[in-house]
Amino acid sequence: MKFTNLLSEDGEEFAHVIERTSEGLKLKIFCKDPSRFLGSIFDSAYATIALSATLEPFDFYKKTLGFPESRATELSLPSPFPRTNRKIVIVPEVDTTYKQRANHYDRIADTVAEIAEASGGNFLALFPSYAFLREIAERLPPIAKQVMVQRNDMTDYERNAILDILRDKPRACRDADTVAKAG
Repeated sequence: MKFTNLLSEDGEEFAHVIERTSEGLKLKIFCKDPSRFLGSIFDSAYATIALSATLEPFDFYKKTLGFPESRATELSLPSPFPRTNRKIVIVPEVDTTYKQRANHYDRIADTVAEIAEASGGNFLALFPSYAFLREIAERLPPIAKQVMVQRNDMTDYERNAILDILRDKPRACRDADTVAKAG
């Protein structure tokens, strides 16, 4: 029912793609501009809070997501991590764009492992999606640090347990440092 309702929607917001697969033809409907649909939901709500590390530039996302201009306020907070803990590594041979990242999973996993092993203390690797995180985690070579991988289906208890381990270095990480990866 939802599919047929979506199929009947008119507008430039949608792209209809027919794909030939080994299972036969598949029809996919892509929403290129959700603002019309999300905007009506935001208008009907008293308030909406959108949190993300990737909602900048604010004007672009306010328009794309359909936030009412007159009611939208944004707040950007600095990173809670000291700048001295940040190390930016550029590996020119690796392309992490969505279309190319699958070709570089092994190299990315090896690089993450090398960096984690080269430094003392805890290490956090961040990925733009859980799918990308899973691909790298599955390819991570054995290292001398405890590895914890965040899953999208984790309970609050499980997430808090990981945070507790990372906060409590003397007890939890006495024998091995920790590599945590978040999606």
